[in-house]
Amino acid sequence: SILFFLFIFSYYRIIIDGPGYLPFYWPMSHTNISHQSSIDSHDLNQNDSSSLLHSDDFSPSGIVSSKKQHEWAKKRPRPPRSTLSTEGRRFVLRPDHICGWTSSWIGKRNYKFFLLFNFWGFIYIVIYLTLNTIEIIKLIQAEIPSPVIIVFFIFGFLAIIFMVLTGSFVFSHTYQMFKNITSWEEWKNVDPTSYDQGCIKNTEDVCGPISLWYNYLLPISPWIEKTNFELIRDYPSVQIPEREESDEI
Repeated sequence: SILFFLFIFSYYRIIIDGPGYLPFYWPMSHTNISHQSSIDSHDLNQNDSSSLLHSDDFSPSGIVSSKKQHEWAKKRPRPPRSTLSTEGRRFVLRPDHICGWTSSWIGKRNYKFFLLFNFWGFIYIVIYLTLNTIEIIKLIQAEIPSPVIIVFFIFGFLAIIFMVLTGSFVFSHTYQMFKNITSWEEWKNVDPTSYDQGCIKNTEDVCGPISLWYNYLLPISPWIEKTNFELIRDYPSVQIPEREESDEI
């Protein structure tokens, strides 16, 4: 029950916390607003734009609602280590991939929960598969064979598939965490040393300060007290080749 709780709670935290977003009009704070082209059907004056830039990180503000807005944002500088997502309709922070199980981007804020979701799911399913196998052996050795054994075989087969999936994600994404590179950046052929600061610092970039190591295996966010821009402010700027500008993965 404890393992299942950690597994399912981590799953919901992936969705609830999200990857961390910045609004599509983020470039306004880094360029001369008076010389910007229109981003909607009407012009925004400087005061209106300034108020938008300080919107709540967890609000749905700043979502692209037209092709014109998307094209406007694509032509402007992007925030450090982010991508303008067609699906997310905003800038996604430290993008990794879009998780089909959660229909959510995996990024800066929820990468830890994605790891924990797979880690606790892997441990849970290994224990279940062990108990399932023991039960199958008991049924086989019984004097009178029971048709229930077919159900156990089906569950066991499904458990093996889930174990392989979660296990592969745990190992591959833990390796990426230690190297401080994401799946999206590997797909874009970003230099793998761009953000590498050593194993400890790289782990802190996902799980929070090493001084709070006892929280690493718990579905507790290390980024509650930081704004989205604070989370990526210190990342170096890395040039993404023009042919690789699409955010799809």
